[in-house]
Amino acid sequence: IFLGMMSCSMLIGDGVITPPNSVLGALNTPVLTFSVGWVVVIAVVVLIITFALQRLGSKVIGQVAGPFMVVWFLTIGGLGLYRIVENPELARMVARGFNPYCVYTWFFTGSFRGWLAFKSLAGVVLCVTGAEALYADMGHFGAGPITAAWFFLIYPCLILQYVGQAIVIVANPEAVNGNPFYYTAPPFLLWPVSILAVMAAIIASQALISGCFSILTQAHALEFIPRILVLHTNPDEKGQVYIPEANWMLMVACILVTVAFQTSSNLAGAYGIAVTGAFILTTLMLWWVFRNVWKLNLPIALLIILPILVVDIVFWSANMMKLFSSGWVPIAMAVFFFLVMNTHNWGRKQENALYEHQAAEEARSLASVAGGAELIPVLTGQKRMNIICTAPGLLSMLRSGMLSRADTAAIFLTAREGCVPPSVRMLACAMGSLPKTIVLLHVKFADTPFVPEGDRYSFEALDVDLGLYSITMSFGYAEPLTATQFDVHATLGRIAKDKVKLHPALASLVPAATSRRALTQEGNLSGTLMEEVESSSIEGEDDLEVEPQHAQGRVTYVSTQKIFAPDSARHSLSKLRVRLYSQLVSSGRPSLHFFGLKQQEALEVSRIIFL
Repeated sequence: IFLGMMSCSMLIGDGVITPPNSVLGALNTPVLTFSVGWVVVIAVVVLIITFALQRLGSKVIGQVAGPFMVVWFLTIGGLGLYRIVENPELARMVARGFNPYCVYTWFFTGSFRGWLAFKSLAGVVLCVTGAEALYADMGHFGAGPITAAWFFLIYPCLILQYVGQAIVIVANPEAVNGNPFYYTAPPFLLWPVSILAVMAAIIASQALISGCFSILTQAHALEFIPRILVLHTNPDEKGQVYIPEANWMLMVACILVTVAFQTSSNLAGAYGIAVTGAFILTTLMLWWVFRNVWKLNLPIALLIILPILVVDIVFWSANMMKLFSSGWVPIAMAVFFFLVMNTHNWGRKQENALYEHQAAEEARSLASVAGGAELIPVLTGQKRMNIICTAPGLLSMLRSGMLSRADTAAIFLTAREGCVPPSVRMLACAMGSLPKTIVLLHVKFADTPFVPEGDRYSFEALDVDLGLYSITMSFGYAEPLTATQFDVHATLGRIAKDKVKLHPALASLVPAATSRRALTQEGNLSGTLMEEVESSSIEGEDDLEVEPQHAQGRVTYVSTQKIFAPDSARHSLSKLRVRLYSQLVSSGRPSLHFFGLKQQEALEVSRIIFL
């Protein structure tokens, strides 16, 4: 997990450098005689267009970009072939570079042997960067299409183009000071090739951006980052996603980098460190898979991994010489993102450990009561019921009869199936009562594109007489997260309608499937729960926030806003980590917004939790 988070962070750092570098490099053409300032302005406009197109999804973009990229690679391959045919003698000279012996000559006996040859690897790596996007985009297209496109189109055309550039440089060494790519084109094709290059830069940037979306989706599923909106743009492919928050944050970062560096040559120093770092980490993860998943024996695993790792380390070490010039930029971004993921992952583990500890305490208290039917130590006046966190504990509290029951219904959003959120005990402490009908609602996402309506939910009546129910709703990963398609409110109403004959207590939930206009036409509905909460006061560090948008309604959705504070026993750095985790959680999408419940009768309870 640690290696995965580091590699993911490196790719994000690379994702901030690659789009500006690609666009600025494409604009470095002989036909554009604008000043640097105007080139930067054009690059910023191109980047804004690139990121604005992301919401269309990889499928739509691919339908347009696919044929164009075929034309692009055939064009650059054709330009290289043109120079080969034009200068066959030079082509034969350049072809000697395919001999592996030339590697030895370059490093040990050539004119640039030794230190200069080693330093040149920091530039050579630019020829292979972009390969990391192939693996990041694997979830978008699958291994088959990527492999076929690489070996039958991209790789041959790249080789032809690089040979053509080498021929141009041998024939005219001054070309190395400009952009050798454009020197492979005849003068009358400079404008068409320049336009193609800019369009290709946009598409190349989109590929890496899509890769960032893919790994962020996986990080979100593993709870490494706060709650974000992941939109699936193609129901047939799980990996084709669009993340609005990530898209616009990347756009701002790329624009800042473009304005700060202004030219692709300035960005060359910042480019390469993060990419080659990701190469090394990916190789190390492959080693882990070899040994722990595929169970390869040690000699075979070393035979495969060591050559790859040596090449990766050589490239990485050569690029590290650029660290103090501008190479620190992607590294700083990678470190920041790694800190975010590592802290969020750590915080979730701390939360789970705290919940398990509370559940164990509650179980011991229940076991100490004869038959488990009496109330375990609960509230007196304004005291909090800190040990109530599971359904059995809530049942024990309700069976005690110490709490009155308001003639209302409330749906409590819970992060875990069978878990009682803090909002339940906080309302009990605040009002000395709970709604007559309580539904513990947990929403989860399945590993299938769509969930059949028959499998949409699981329903459990924990105690019919006490009006306590548990509902788990399931949605497919490809079901759009919109108020229309991803409608928790309407789905819950349908569940209540199906179960109301056997469970009359759910009758008050049935109107949840109707519109707000229909509810208004029925007349003034009971708002007892909201009124009681609004008139109550809570003392101490726990704060209750009420949003009385619609004071009328039979059903109230209750969510918990968690605010984390460091325990006094923690040391200074650990306290800082808790505060950072609290900021990350608060920066995520609120539950009511995420599940489309903001326009319903809603109550948000703020709870301070000491970690």
